Amino acid sequence: MKYNALVVCQNSSDRKPKPFIVSVYSYFDKDVVISDLERFKKIYKNTDIKILSSWIEKIEIEFPTTWIDSKGTGKLTDYKEFKIYVRTNKQQKVGDYIFVGKYKNAEDTKEIYDYYKNKDFVDDVKIETIDYKELFYKKICENYIKTMDTQVLLQNPKNNNSIIHACIADEAIDLKEKGKINVQNYKEYLKDKDFISKYDTYEQFYESFVKDFIIADIRDLGLFNGEKNKWDFYISYNDMILLGMENEIKKSMENEFAEEYEKGTDLEEEQ
Repeated sequence: MKYNALVVCQNSSDRKPKPFIVSVYSYFDKDVVISDLERFKKIYKNTDIKILSSWIEKIEIEFPTTWIDSKGTGKLTDYKEFKIYVRTNKQQKVGDYIFVGKYKNAEDTKEIYDYYKNKDFVDDVKIETIDYKELFYKKICENYIKTMDTQVLLQNPKNNNSIIHACIADEAIDLKEKGKINVQNYKEYLKDKDFISKYDTYEQFYESFVKDFIIADIRDLGLFNGEKNKWDFYISYNDMILLGMENEIKKSMENEFAEEYEKGTDLEEEQ
């Protein structure tokens, strides 16, 4: 897990200054990141670069740099890792598996799989696939659903982990918050039986439904806390970049900080 220090700056020497975000520092130790952020603020305290806002983000899953395309748009590409486990005939407990290793491409995985599969002391070999791109979209979709009281998002393990999106009645909101609505019972709490959608992946759900609502929320709600001038959106800045929403961020920042800048300019002129 890493922490990332981010700062919204504005060059007051420009004729029409526009806010821009600077990534100051990323590191595993939060205190080190905070210290570096404070050092950054001191360096630019008496310069034309005005600090409008700053905050620290926690990066729970560090995505490989190969996820960002060559144009730097933040577009995600497929990235998977494979874990191999073996169960030997010498193990005392039935069903126990031993972790062999983690591999980054299918060719290496198949080679290791075949190697153990042909060994006399091995009863079984299994592969666990970690799809980081799908995990990323799962986090984004779940963050969106948390903001919607009457919407639930479920995953059905008996149907190839398909995604279920449904709308529940107001009376069931408390059950959702307590985590008591699941694949087995969600139909009992539906507000509209016709409002049930199923998707093969979280990415498909994001592209088909969530993406447009996130863009609408950026425009309606804004990205920053008006009083503290800190990031106040249910999706982090770093994740928004990976979603390719740079233009939406820029537009929102310009609108949110333009009024504050104009107020400051008017006060300076009065003085």
